[in-house]
Amino acid sequence: MKTQKLNNEVVIKIVDNLIDKEPLIDCITVRSVVENILNDYDIYTKKYQLTKTDIPDKIYLYLVSKKLEGLSDSTLKNYKYLLDLFAAAHYNRCIDTITQIDIKVFLAKILEGKKISLSTYETYIACYKSFYSWLSQQEYITKNVMNGIKYPKRNKNLRKALTLEQIEQLRDSCLTYRERALLEFLLSTGCRVSELVGLSVSDIDWSRMTFSIIGKGRKERKCYFTSKTRYYLEKYLKIRKGNTDWLFISNRKPYNTLKVRSIEKEICNIGKRVQIKVFPHLLRHTFATLLLCNGAKIEVVQELLGHESSDTTQVYAKLSKEIIYSQYKMHMIA
Repeated sequence: MKTQKLNNEVVIKIVDNLIDKEPLIDCITVRSVVENILNDYDIYTKKYQLTKTDIPDKIYLYLVSKKLEGLSDSTLKNYKYLLDLFAAAHYNRCIDTITQIDIKVFLAKILEGKKISLSTYETYIACYKSFYSWLSQQEYITKNVMNGIKYPKRNKNLRKALTLEQIEQLRDSCLTYRERALLEFLLSTGCRVSELVGLSVSDIDWSRMTFSIIGKGRKERKCYFTSKTRYYLEKYLKIRKGNTDWLFISNRKPYNTLKVRSIEKEICNIGKRVQIKVFPHLLRHTFATLLLCNGAKIEVVQELLGHESSDTTQVYAKLSKEIIYSQYKMHMIA
C-alpha cells in the first residue's frame, strides 16, 4: 500500500510539472500512461533529512490534485494561503501526529489573533475539512480529526435582499454608463464577480440576451439579462475607450478587464452615495430573492445561480417572508 501511495505522488508531481510547461497538454492521457509504466516498478522515498514535517509536501500534493479536478485559480490561491498558515503552526510535526485538540487550539488562536468575520472563519474550517478529507481518502492518516470540528452557529436570519425602492435609489446614484451597466448586469444575471471578470463582448448573444459562462467546478451554465441591461451595456460599449473584447474594462491603458476588487469598489461607491451598504454578492442574493418572490421554481433559480446543491438555493425560499406570503396568496382558495 505504501508503494502505491508513493506511485500516486510521483504521478501527480509529473503531471503538475507537465501542465506548467504545456498548459494545453492532455493531463488525463499523460496520467494514464505514467500510471501504467509505474505499475512495473516499486518506488521508495528518501527520508526527510532537513525537516521533521511532511505537511508542506502533503499540501502540495493536495493542491495539485484539486487543480487537476478543476478548482479555479482563485480558490487554489486562497486554499494555499490558509494551508500555509496551518503548516507554519505545525512546522515540527508530521500530519498523522496532529490531534483534534491541536486543531482546536490552532483555530482558537486564529480567532484571537485576527479580526475575522464569521463567514471567513467558516472558510478556514471548510478548507481544513477538505484537506483532511483528501488525506483520509489517500490513506495518509488513519483518523480524520476534522470530523469533530463543527462550524460555528449562525444567526438564522439571512441577510435581507435589497428592496425595490433601494434598487431604484442605486440606479439613480450611478454617475457613468459603466456604473449603471455593472449594476444592471449583476442584478439581472445573478453572476458571481469572478465569472464577470472573464466575460467578453463576443461571448454574448445580443439578440437573445444570453451568454454562457464557466462557473465553479468548471461547470458551464447559461445566463440571461434584461432589455434594460442590454440598453446600458450598449451605451457603455459605444463610449468606452480601448480596442478590446473584454466586457468591462479599466478606464486607463492598456484597458484590461476590470478585476474583482475594482468591481467590488465600484458597486460599493454607488451605494455610499445613497447610504446603502451594497456589494456584488448582495446583488446576486437580491436576484435570487426577487425571482422566488415572483413565483420562479427553486430548480430554475438553482440552475441560474449555478448552485451544485438545491440546499444552497433553498435558503432563500426558507427565510423570505415575502415568498411565503406570495405563495400563500397564489395557492389559497378564497
